[in-house]
Amino acid sequence: MNKIPTPKISEILKEEFMEPLNFSAYALEKKINVPTSRIQDILHDR
Repeated sequence: MNKIPTPKISEILKEEFMEPLNFSAYALEKKINVPTSRIQDILHDR
């Protein structure tokens, strides 16, 4: 039986939200009031 791989948080954030909305980390920071460094950490799986 093959398991379906669980997507990483970074993949969900990037593919489901940032790319469709054409948001950069900076634009997302301004919209949700989260530091860019935190968004970058999430995108880089840190």
